[in-house]
Amino acid sequence: MELALSIAIGVSFVVYCLAMVGATVIGLPGMWMMLVAALGLKLYDPSLFSWWLLGAAGALTLAGEIAELGSSAAGAKVGGASKKAMGAAVIGGIVGAIVGTFAIPIPVVGTIVGSAVGSGLAASAVELRAKDFEGKELRKRAAKVGAGAAAGRLVAVIVKGAMALALALLLGVAVFV
Repeated sequence: MELALSIAIGVSFVVYCLAMVGATVIGLPGMWMMLVAALGLKLYDPSLFSWWLLGAAGALTLAGEIAELGSSAAGAKVGGASKKAMGAAVIGGIVGAIVGTFAIPIPVVGTIVGSAVGSGLAASAVELRAKDFEGKELRKRAAKVGAGAAAGRLVAVIVKGAMALALALLLGVAVFV
């Protein structure tokens, strides 16, 4: 009976981790939820995970957050953005993800598209207010900054999704080893 319970817990945990990969892709804290669940299982059965493994999982989770946070700003910077526009790209990505979730009723797609568009529009809007350039040159620069911010946001979704999948695989294999 104990073997059956261990298998059921392991399978349930793996399914949960895979669901959290999807949650991460749409902007929810899926990586953190995997880490919290693994810590909970560690408390339930201390032999399931080593502290080294949980430390590595925590480091991967932090790396995912840092990569996500900085990518919109980095994309905007590549486009030549000011510091204000880089900050706007980050905030616009968050607001855009929320709006996109409801405006485009296709699961996951609305959130991802909304995040990229929000990031790009926010960075462009702030850049348009810059006094450094005028006319066509200003619009051209704002478009370049916005495109960079949107591309950075899409890269963030891909990178963090890949990190979440790696975390799910790490924890999913470890729960059975």
